[in-house]
Amino acid sequence: MHVLVVDDEVRLAALVAEYLIGAGFSVEVSHDGVSALERIRGGSVDAVVLDHMLPGVSGLAVCRTLRAEHNSVPILLLTARGSVEERVEGLEAGADDYVVKPFAMEELVARLNALLRRVDVPADDRLVVGDVVLDLATRRLWVAGAEVATSRREFAMLSALMERAGRVVGRHVLFDEVWDEDVDINSNALDVYISRVRARLSGSDRVSVATLRGVGYRIDCRAADEA
Repeated sequence: MHVLVVDDEVRLAALVAEYLIGAGFSVEVSHDGVSALERIRGGSVDAVVLDHMLPGVSGLAVCRTLRAEHNSVPILLLTARGSVEERVEGLEAGADDYVVKPFAMEELVARLNALLRRVDVPADDRLVVGDVVLDLATRRLWVAGAEVATSRREFAMLSALMERAGRVVGRHVLFDEVWDEDVDINSNALDVYISRVRARLSGSDRVSVATLRGVGYRIDCRAADEA
């Protein structure tokens, strides 16, 4: 799981990031609301640890903006004051949960894990692999934040691969799910479409499609810090 930590307190953000990495998350850090929105809109963030008080665009404004855009990324809000009014304000703005500063790192991780367990993927009809987002309801594809056009079969092939991200998808499975008429299993049509899918994903330096000769294909994703 890839987590974005957003806090203008540089030292605290670094400490939170270090602890989350030790807990098994991949993490990146932002110190303001504008850059946080840009990263989240890119589609590669699985959850956000967001400070309530940020310079310029506040944490609450980030929450409201994302929810107005129908972005359902889980948000754990960090608040300096534990008043009922502030907690309610954060939840009404769109945060999913909150932690009051100062907090124990163990509680932060526990709440983040609980938040992620509640996420029903794909609750919003989206498949997400790294910085590649496939919207099943609107049949739209985004790669590294940019929308990319696809044909019907390219979309179907991406869907079949992304639903099984990290696992090998056999050629016969792809034929069954992508083609709605009889196609020779030895046809090179599948190889042609795999090449087209790779071209659609070329804007990502994290996501790729591997060929396992004689077996099938697998979509893989590297962590952001490995790209």
